[in-house]
Amino acid sequence: MTVRVPKWLVWVIPVALVVALVALAFALGRSSGGNSSRTEAASARAPAKEAVCSKPLAESATLDTEFDDDIRAGALTNASLEGSQPTEVPFFTENEIDYQVGILECADLTGDGVREMVVGLSAGASGRVFQWAIFTPDRHGDWGLAFDRVFAATSSIEIQGDSVLIRTATYGLEDPLCCPSGFKSTRVAFRDGSFRVVPSIASPPERLISIEEERVTRVGLLQPAKATPSQAVAAFGTPTFVTNYPSSSCNYSWGDLGLEIVFANFGRGDPCGEAGQIGSFELVGSAAEQAGWHTAEGARVGSTATALERLYPGATRSGIEMTLVEVASPFGAGGTLGLAVAFLVDGEARAYRFHVGAAGE
Repeated sequence: MTVRVPKWLVWVIPVALVVALVALAFALGRSSGGNSSRTEAASARAPAKEAVCSKPLAESATLDTEFDDDIRAGALTNASLEGSQPTEVPFFTENEIDYQVGILECADLTGDGVREMVVGLSAGASGRVFQWAIFTPDRHGDWGLAFDRVFAATSSIEIQGDSVLIRTATYGLEDPLCCPSGFKSTRVAFRDGSFRVVPSIASPPERLISIEEERVTRVGLLQPAKATPSQAVAAFGTPTFVTNYPSSSCNYSWGDLGLEIVFANFGRGDPCGEAGQIGSFELVGSAAEQAGWHTAEGARVGSTATALERLYPGATRSGIEMTLVEVASPFGAGGTLGLAVAFLVDGEARAYRFHVGAAGE
């Protein structure tokens, strides 16, 4: 028996197959999570198209990607850590103390023959740069965020070969803002499909936070219950800032690591000297995330609130703060104290504060 197929059906079947294949490809693309400009810019992708490197497009790239969101989140996080209200600084207005493009450099940093754009934002009367980013173009020639560092003071940013060299001033206890006692450098380069700080000299134990028997027992290779300022400097290098206010405490900050340690001595010893003991420490912002800090349970800067609740089933939330580990308070009668507290903005941990209490508080 001969089966006759209508001519219209001969055309419909191939067209339907093509439509189905296109729909399948689109669905796979959506399921891969490729809608993030940061992810697209920093991972394997179709050949990029040359993008225009200019101040107006640097401004647009800042506002069209997560860069400005990261800056706002950083401002809110810092204000929460300090117990103050965040200050809103406008972007790219006619007022020179608002955010302006202070640094603009373009060069091929990935080796694909297409230039990346390095942008540093200045603000304030001094015009200092605290926020900077690397943008890379996609296949359409649109700028996407590939790397950023926010709220970390920068003295200079320059392109050297295929990497970006960042110099940061280091201030000793007596140094005025005009005259730092030295500088330290950080290099960022495209390695293994993404931009990262290189060389990566820190092994996982050097960026590990351990809590055992309701005490912080490790900060990298440092034993916090016994550590002095000089031992911290030996472990983490020259601090970028040292302050002694109030006089009973001494803050050592490593802006390149996103680490700040508060030393104290309530027996009237010098908290900045060998009598200083760790009262608390904080891991803050993109620098801490890029340095690789993590708890033994797996919490990191950038971890989502959902992930933290899974890692710490007993965690409690109050506003922006999530207490991960709670212990009996040494102050007064009764009560509890947050041994490990995450500060959440937009559903992500942007900072952590850990209580050590070695100084006797």
